[in-house]
Amino acid sequence: MARSKLLLSLFVLVGVCALAAPSFAAAAKASCSFTGDYAFMMWDTDDNISASGWFGVNCAGLVTGGEIFCNDDGDPYESIIQNGLVFVHPDGTGDIVLEADSDICDISEALELDVSIVNSGKTVLFNSNGIEYVESGVQYNTGYGYYFTGRADRAYSGATLAGNYDLRLWAADSDFVGDIQLTLAQVNGLGVVVTGFARCNTDFTEYEQQVTTGGFTLFGDSTGYLWFETVDEDFCGEHAGAAFDIALAFGGNEILFNCDADLEIQGNRSLPNGAEYVYCAGEGFKQ
Repeated sequence: MARSKLLLSLFVLVGVCALAAPSFAAAAKASCSFTGDYAFMMWDTDDNISASGWFGVNCAGLVTGGEIFCNDDGDPYESIIQNGLVFVHPDGTGDIVLEADSDICDISEALELDVSIVNSGKTVLFNSNGIEYVESGVQYNTGYGYYFTGRADRAYSGATLAGNYDLRLWAADSDFVGDIQLTLAQVNGLGVVVTGFARCNTDFTEYEQQVTTGGFTLFGDSTGYLWFETVDEDFCGEHAGAAFDIALAFGGNEILFNCDADLEIQGNRSLPNGAEYVYCAGEGFKQ
C-alpha cells in the first residue's frame, strides 16, 4: 500500500510539472497574434553597434527567415536569418532565438531576445537576453555581454515609397542626436530623395543642412538602402553624404533604420558616407 501511494504521488508530481512547464513550441501557439514578417531596428547601449532588418515567425513557434544589417564600430556585417524558435507566454512576454548563416554583428550566429508583444501583435519590444548560450544550450548568444534594445513592427514589402517623412536618429553610444525631414518619390521607376533638411546636435555643436539630392532602393523583403547629400556643411560634422540601411513597416508609413557602415555611398561612389562612424539607429514616420 505504501508503495502504491508513493507511485501515485510521483504521477501527480510529474503531471503538475508538465502543466507548469509547457514546451517551447507549445507556448508559442498560445499567442498566435505574433506571426508574420516584422521589420526592426536595434542598438547597443554600451558599444558602437546598431542594426536593422527583418524576421518572420509562424504560429508553430518557428522563425521562418530574415536578414540583419549591422554597423559594428564602422564595419558592415550582413547575416541571413535561417531559422530559430519562439517562446511566448499568454501574457505576451517571452523569448525569440534567431539563428543566422554567419556571425550576427561579428559576434555569434545566434541571438536570443526577450520580447513583449504589444499593439495586438503589430509591435514587438525587445532587448537582448543575457544568458551565455541560447535556448538550445549549444550556440553562444550574441546578446551575452552586449546590451541591445529595439523595436519591431509589421513589415511592409511594397515596391514604392512616396511622401514626406520625418526621421529621428541617435548614436548607439555617443553624444549624437538628430532629426531629418525628407521628401521621397518614385521617378521613372527609381527611388529619389527630392529635398529635405537635416539637424544634428553633436559634440556641443548644432548642425543644420539642406538636403539637395539622394535616392533609395527597396529590396522587396521590407529592407532597403537610402542615401542623401547635404549642401554647404558636412552631414552632422562628418561628410556631405549619409546612408542608412532601412526596414519598412506599417504599409510604408514607418521607416526603421541604422547608419550604414560602408565607406562610400552606394548610389554615388565619389561621395564619402558621413554616417559610417555615427553608429546610429532611428525611426521615421510619414507626415
